Parts: sequence; C-alpha cells; structure tokens
Amino acid sequence: MNLSSIFITAFLVGLSGAMMPGPLVTIALNESLKSGLGANLLVSSGHALMEALLVLVLALGLGSMLNQPFIMGFIGIIGSLFLFKMTFDMIRDVHLGKISLDMKASPGSSRNFGPGLSGIFATISNPYWFLWWVTIGSNYVALSLKNGMAGILSFYFGHILSDFSWLFIVGIMVVTGKKFISDTVYRSLILIMGVFLGILSMYFLYSGIKFLS
Repeated sequence: MNLSSIFITAFLVGLSGAMMPGPLVTIALNESLKSGLGANLLVSSGHALMEALLVLVLALGLGSMLNQPFIMGFIGIIGSLFLFKMTFDMIRDVHLGKISLDMKASPGSSRNFGPGLSGIFATISNPYWFLWWVTIGSNYVALSLKNGMAGILSFYFGHILSDFSWLFIVGIMVVTGKKFISDTVYRSLILIMGVFLGILSMYFLYSGIKFLS
C-alpha cells in the first residue's frame, strides 16, 4: 500500500466501525446534548489519545517482527478473519433491519467524568476496541510500517479522522434536533461499508498468505 491507499482505506475502515452504535457514540451524543459540539470534540480527542498510544505501542512492538514472516502472516490471516466477521455482522444486521440511526442520548452515561475523560473511559472499557486493534489494527500498523513513520502517520490520521467526522455529524444532529440521514440511507451506507470490509478482508488474507509463502 502507498501512503494515499493507507490513508483512504484507514479512513473507510475506521468509518465503518465509528458508524456502528456503541459506547463512544452514546457518550458523544450525551455530551453534545449537555454541553454542545465542543464537548463532542473533547470526547473524540480522548478517544484519539488512546488510539495514538496504542498505535505507538504496536509500531514499536511490530517493528522487530517485520523480519519474521510467520508472525506477520499469522497477524494478516487473523485480521482478515475478523474483518470478514465484521462484514457478515454488518450485512446481516442490515438485512434483519437491526440497524437504526437512533439519536437519543443516555442521561448520566458520562458519569460526570467530563467529556475528555469520558471519551477515554468509553474507549478502554470496550473489549471490542482491544480485539479490533489486536487483529485488524496490528495488521494495518504492520503494513503501514513498510512506509516508515510516514505510513504510520497516514494510517493514524486517516483512522481518527473517521471518528472525528462521524461523531461530529451525529453531534450536530443532536444539537440541532435534525436527522439529516434517514434510516434507509444509513443502512445503505452500512451495507456499502460492509462490502468494502469484505474486499479488504480478502486483501489482508492475501497479504498474510504471501508472508507465509
């Protein structure tokens, strides 16, 4: 992958995760409702800080593993399987009508930690977040490292831009009380993202097998 491909695909993969309902979205909605869009950005910043730390840890750890094809191949194959599961879950939920853009916040969900700390706690308390980074994230970091620090920065900024963008959009919906995206459009976007992840899972699988061959 070149730098542009890393940035664009990192943004799309991140967006596919950010758009699915979860604790971070709930916190962002709640903080936007209470304190406006500024608080929403602080929630995103708390999340981005934890992701920066994790990218740094993975980059330092994987740097010494790039010369071990078996490890990189294993990471690539595991990452592809996890991506495929995400694809299956997203398409299934759209088909079953389980996906809905519910803009209702949950009072008290931030527990008075403040928006920045709430973003951090919502991130690290989510086991799915750790699983994503151990599988998909670690594989992406490994591929990005082939372009050095520029590759890592392209991946990181592409990834966090998706979080900031989506959380800002849903924050605007809460603050203005307007639903700019219908459930039909939302489900269509999720379906498109699911197809994209399926294609990317095949690329990860190909990369993993190539490392082992």
